[in-house]
Amino acid sequence: PLLGLEVELVIGDLLDPLSVRRALHGVEIVFHAGLPQRAWTGQDESSVRLAVDGTENVLRESALAGVRRVVYTSSCVTIGCVTEGQTPNNEERWNQHPRSAWLRARVQAERSAWQLAESLDVDMVALCPTGVLGAHDYRITPTTQVLRDIFEGSGAIMPGGTNLVDVRDVAWAHAEAAVRGRRGERYLIGGENLTNDEIARLVTEVTGRTPRVMRLPRGVAVAAAWLASRFAGLFQREPSIPAERVRESWGRYAWFDCSKAFDELGLRPRPAREVLTATHQWLRVRELLA
Repeated sequence: PLLGLEVELVIGDLLDPLSVRRALHGVEIVFHAGLPQRAWTGQDESSVRLAVDGTENVLRESALAGVRRVVYTSSCVTIGCVTEGQTPNNEERWNQHPRSAWLRARVQAERSAWQLAESLDVDMVALCPTGVLGAHDYRITPTTQVLRDIFEGSGAIMPGGTNLVDVRDVAWAHAEAAVRGRRGERYLIGGENLTNDEIARLVTEVTGRTPRVMRLPRGVAVAAAWLASRFAGLFQREPSIPAERVRESWGRYAWFDCSKAFDELGLRPRPAREVLTATHQWLRVRELLA
């Protein structure tokens, strides 16, 4: 995806401080987005080590290199969901009980980043995107995979709520945060807060197909997903709806107050229908839909 762009490619390893140091030579602004992308697949603690140690290496080497600013790409999962009827979360909140290794990796990595930024006097801002979708997803991130399964009918929409954002808006926000973001601030980057029933209706409008919507009680759904995950594990396959995802997301509302990014960065996100359409078109172009 980077071929043809006027960029210098440097091969490195976030767990190797010397390779990070070489990559930062002569750099003024660092965009750190190197967190593990594999989600909901077991309790692999190596993802926590990669996220935390890699982030700490980037912050330490940024301090040594004297960079002007670090723009840290975090996630809305470090802030956490709300339950029905609660006010959407803002940047002041933290996810206090991340259960899966994937969630703990993100929470611990961002907390470590802030601690090091303060102790090393590094100018840092953090962006916390919501559910990132859209075109040019060559490796299929966990969020795109969930939607791909829903498009194809192998996945299902769970009770709750969702906030989606186009990858183009996330990229734009990073560029703005580099010059307009306030030092020491977190910015939620997201769009509309929608119920998952509203998402289902939009999926129908975009694809012409009615997605599956799960209506089981939470306990039954978690137990069924756990059994399905164990069965898939016997055959070394990825479960279609991992138990960790059901436990963390069932009946929860990933709703956020992104007004700080609207006011300070000038964020004007695309509507959810446009985000879903762009994702669907990309998957069709890549021939990734059955």
